[in-house]
Amino acid sequence: QAMAPTPQEVLGAFEGHAALGPEALKALEVVDASPQQLHTFQPRALARAALAAASATPVRAKVLQEVSRAFAGAGEEKLKVFEASDLTTLAWAFAAADHCDEEAVAALTVLGKQVKERAWEFSGDELAKTVRAFAELRVQHQGMLTTVTMETMWKIDQFSSGGLARMAEALVLLDFCKEPTFEWMAARVIGRLSDYKPDELATVCWAFAAGGLRHEVFADSVAGEIAKQGCKMSAEDFARASWALARLGATARGATQPLYSPTLGVGDYS
Repeated sequence: QAMAPTPQEVLGAFEGHAALGPEALKALEVVDASPQQLHTFQPRALARAALAAASATPVRAKVLQEVSRAFAGAGEEKLKVFEASDLTTLAWAFAAADHCDEEAVAALTVLGKQVKERAWEFSGDELAKTVRAFAELRVQHQGMLTTVTMETMWKIDQFSSGGLARMAEALVLLDFCKEPTFEWMAARVIGRLSDYKPDELATVCWAFAAGGLRHEVFADSVAGEIAKQGCKMSAEDFARASWALARLGATARGATQPLYSPTLGVGDYS
């Protein structure tokens, strides 16, 4: 008779694409009852255990606390075994659970150092998701951000439209707006406008406006695309984009009055 999978094996297979199944919930309960075992987990399993804890209702805070301790206390050799995707998963788990106690900040400090030293291992979207997690938790890591802004320019053509919008938003939220990086992002957006969904256009437009980053060609190009997509935008996205365009001094060319969305409201994004 085959042996039942261990909690490490079960949680290590959790990818977060769907709700926790019965087997994963049972494994999480076992770990929650004896969190010290997390210190023996392999890197990927540790990161995904955090994701499972963040995905549970209620959030398993005790598991996240022990994951923080295990990660922050890992030696350099073990840290090197964490792949870029594992580090992204771990950061995103903390953000998804809004878990930012003292131990989590210590873990994120270690994680930020890993990103700083190994940014080249991350895809553009992994970098964006990691930095967005830090922004969600309002955790600053200057060394990581300095490296990431440089890496963003190197990898600008690797970002998806959603990833680039997420990166721009995160850098603004963390008050780390380096003009050269945003120049590269503007050029990328202008060249691929049709790739951007309405919410992504609203997000990247908001980032430039909120960051005080004036770029006339970018603003006019985005305004034109929003005029085309305005009727597809939610009220929140349309209000956000309208506020941003006004702040950037762009002419919306019809975007402010979409013919097919007469009920759209205007939010206060000042």
